[in-house]
Amino acid sequence: MNNPGVVVPPSPEKQVVGRFDYNFVESRRAALERMLNKSATHFILQHDVDLKLFLESEAFNVDIKHKENGSGLAAVAAAAEASDLWGG
Repeated sequence: MNNPGVVVPPSPEKQVVGRFDYNFVESRRAALERMLNKSATHFILQHDVDLKLFLESEAFNVDIKHKENGSGLAAVAAAAEASDLWGG
């Protein structure tokens, strides 16, 4: 956990029946957009390396695995963030 104690906005509810209904899809899309905007503009979360990776990655599932393995651009970004936090 990167930011213990920080309240992250909840994601909107999913729906099994009618999940492809235009009104439901549009409502959920708008709710997801609000959730992401709140997270991206939060004074602490806006500096979170994982949120940044999620929002900017073209292949998030690949990038997060590289970060977990300590390789790739995500690992470099995490190391740079740690250096900034510790005054390196």
